[in-house]
Amino acid sequence: MDSIELLQKLTEAHGVSGYEGPIKKIVEEYFKSIGKIHKDQIGSLIVEKNGSEKSPR
Repeated sequence: MDSIELLQKLTEAHGVSGYEGPIKKIVEEYFKSIGKIHKDQIGSLIVEKNGSEKSPR
């Protein structure tokens, strides 16, 4: 999925405050190939992407 397709899916999905489930699924699907996905205690998505450098930033 490219950026334009992602934007189209996000703008067409239902995701009113407190009921962001459909949006969360789209975001998870997009980012699962980029990095490791974590969810915190309140349901926020955190994507961890490893860099290509061996030293820390």
